[in-house]
Amino acid sequence: MSYLKIVCGTDERVISFEGEHLLGELLSESGMYVEHPCGGKGSCKKCTVLLNGEAVLTCQYRISSDATVIIPQKEEMLSVSGAKETGRLTENAVLCLDIGTTTVALALVSPENGEIVKTAVKTNPQRAFGADVISRIEYCRDHGTGELQTAVTAAVNETVQELLKAFGVATVSKMFVSGNTTMLHLFFGVDCSAMGVSPYTPSFLSGQT
Repeated sequence: MSYLKIVCGTDERVISFEGEHLLGELLSESGMYVEHPCGGKGSCKKCTVLLNGEAVLTCQYRISSDATVIIPQKEEMLSVSGAKETGRLTENAVLCLDIGTTTVALALVSPENGEIVKTAVKTNPQRAFGADVISRIEYCRDHGTGELQTAVTAAVNETVQELLKAFGVATVSKMFVSGNTTMLHLFFGVDCSAMGVSPYTPSFLSGQT
């Protein structure tokens, strides 16, 4: 049994593993996602981290023994929607989620008057599997939807809890979700690989529940 200590700012965690693994896969499994804009080809160098003091690419480096990895911090993502937040929670408030290629944006909304109570924005962790929809479609084709769906739903769940906790609310009754066709396929765990080849056919275009 080997152990990997992961440090990102003030966040530290330790995971155990056996055998040899791709470093990027271990980080994803731990919930500490690192961007791979080139889709894991090793060409963009954006996934560089410090492993035992040495700069390595998480998409290329294979690890089989105890190690400490330091992930460089990125600037906190801020909402640039310009939406005015009232901070007034109503009884029938709903959640509105927009899944973008780069960010996941969530709003707590009062349906009676359309006012935005509070918003939150996080980086879409699917960036660890590719910077754009094409690279994520390719990843889906080669590896299935599992990791991509798990990554984004984990980020959504975390954001929901943070937003509701601020108002002392345990849950809401409804959440409405929007996004481009690829993002919605991956959110629902539906294979989107057919959209990467002619005639670029999605599995669905209608609303999903």
